Amino acid sequence: MGRPDDEHQRLQSLYATGLLNTPSEARFDRYTRIATRLFDVPVALISLVDTDRLWFKSAAGTTRTEMSRRGSFCTHAILADAPLVVENALEDDRFCDNPQVRQAPGYRFYAGVPLHGESGHRIGTLCLLDDRPRDFAEENRQQLIELAGCVDDELKRSAASHFESVMERLVLIQTQNLDDPGERIRQGVRLGCEYLGLPIGIVSRIDGDSYTVLTQVSPEDALVDGQTFSLGQTYCSILLRQSDVLSIEHMGESEYAGHPCYQAFGLESYIGAPLTVQGAPYGTLNFSSPDPRVPGGFSDMDRNLIRRLASWVSAMLDHWQARESSLAGERRFQHFFDMSPIGLIRNDYQTGRFLDVNEAFLRQTGYDRQTLLSLCNEDITPEETYREDQRRLATIPGDTQFGPYEKTFIRANGDHYPAMMHGVVMREAGDREVVWSMVEDMTERHRLARMQRQFVSTVSHELRTPLTSLNGILRLLGAGVTGALPERATDLVQRAERNGERLAALIDDLLDMERLVAGRMSIHPEVVDVGRLVREAIDGNRPYADRLNVTLAPRIEVDTAWVRVDRRRFDQILTNYLSNAAKFSGDSGVVDIDVCRSADGLVRIAVADRGEGVPAAFRPRLFEAFAQSDSSTKRSLPGTGLGLSICRELATLMGGDVGYEPRDGGGSVFYARFPEVGLNDS
Repeated sequence: MGRPDDEHQRLQSLYATGLLNTPSEARFDRYTRIATRLFDVPVALISLVDTDRLWFKSAAGTTRTEMSRRGSFCTHAILADAPLVVENALEDDRFCDNPQVRQAPGYRFYAGVPLHGESGHRIGTLCLLDDRPRDFAEENRQQLIELAGCVDDELKRSAASHFESVMERLVLIQTQNLDDPGERIRQGVRLGCEYLGLPIGIVSRIDGDSYTVLTQVSPEDALVDGQTFSLGQTYCSILLRQSDVLSIEHMGESEYAGHPCYQAFGLESYIGAPLTVQGAPYGTLNFSSPDPRVPGGFSDMDRNLIRRLASWVSAMLDHWQARESSLAGERRFQHFFDMSPIGLIRNDYQTGRFLDVNEAFLRQTGYDRQTLLSLCNEDITPEETYREDQRRLATIPGDTQFGPYEKTFIRANGDHYPAMMHGVVMREAGDREVVWSMVEDMTERHRLARMQRQFVSTVSHELRTPLTSLNGILRLLGAGVTGALPERATDLVQRAERNGERLAALIDDLLDMERLVAGRMSIHPEVVDVGRLVREAIDGNRPYADRLNVTLAPRIEVDTAWVRVDRRRFDQILTNYLSNAAKFSGDSGVVDIDVCRSADGLVRIAVADRGEGVPAAFRPRLFEAFAQSDSSTKRSLPGTGLGLSICRELATLMGGDVGYEPRDGGGSVFYARFPEVGLNDS
């Protein structure tokens, strides 16, 4: 199978995303999970097509993380923008001899839509696999294309956010209170090594034919600061013949294979840029590796990073050389301040008056510099947000970072926009306290989040009506309305009915989560006896527990305790806890339900099982949406990964909270807490 004509540029676009060999992420996993359920397939993948392999950024229904590229479905799928659909691989000459078809897992059906990088090149696929031949209608194709479009948006954001995260970290390095300016530069060089995946990074000082390693990052201290070489013995002698970035992917196959540096050190890949300090040539910033960078090579984003990092290093060297002069230091920092792509602001801590802003923040707000510098933070912040800002700042001591947190700003035209804030409170010369803040406009990110929620809501609503009808028909069949069914048919109908109920529960969870995120969940609180609510929930869940041969054992330590909650939503929380505990308790298990008062005036309802418990590494994500300790589609116990997240949001809306703790002797304890109120409290 031939490779795409744009293979070199395609790989550059892939590597620019920074996603290869990274841990799984919920933002991608949710799409493969939705795909398996939407199209009723056992396997869905987000597959990135590397040089000789397919690497799965997200895999639902398989534990594999990669496979050979040769002869694969996805290798064919990236040759064109149209979806590739193979309804029966055994009848397709391209794939009938593929090991994945002839041998385990024996795939017969494949449908894949190409995914694109920032540059538009096809870097992978969102694909579906099944071990059964199947038809795939035009409506299905359009649904898969729309879902792939959502993944495309995430991939493009990954490349941009990977680059922007480096810029943000450079800003943070700039604001660190370090006595040694050289250490600041070393941190920036180390950041460049991490981004490029190259082991050696050097800031050099060049004087005539003398090349001095000013600051370096290298494996096992292969280099040391202050080490000197002849300029002719370094690749920088090539770099200085041009004024821009020099990048060489494979030195041994380039015109420079005879260079003394290659002969002496065997460095195969190199990228560097000249440094200018105080308007004069100073040296170079360069990164290298003994391994060639093929076939992907260095991307335009890599070269852009080197330019930006070289500009940053030049600014740092400026500051280093002139740090005794505060005026010169402020000028050079201002240069970096203005070129930052992230909004940067400097405010007086006491008055909130704007002391300085960069162009990025001016673009966000729509103000001109003169007008904005005449205003205070309060003038462009809604009243409720400003009070929260003041509360945060009041608790922060000097030279302390804060955030990130989201707030709202008011543009010059009166529009409100969301922004992510983080920064530091510092004490400047003259003992004046100032607040340095980074401000990222979140408008576009919120828009994309709304689109995702709308997609989930639309799909859920479209599925709900036919599913309700199907479940009703299955119940009628199971009840014998059309006559007695054979034993085998009865078993199949019961299994179909159970799976229909699971799918209906998934849709209900998706719709609940969409309402919670959108702030449209209605809550009708009333003052009720918590003990009575708990007993009602236990009675309602006892048939399910009996079916699993699990005993529900209540222990209510309070005679009467009044809480202000929504009955239905309280029951939803407790039902989730009880059903989960029953599922994980096993045959003949016991689930303990405790209700007690705590010393802080709260009523605590705890549900404890004796199952395997929650892995420690997974506990921080326990109440996140779609979080499951076993996210494969072959897990033994059903679940959507939404229930606990919904419980947390519902409890918060009712003035309470939820939590988890391991049970002594093994198992899990999930609890909810609500303030105790008087019987007559409204």
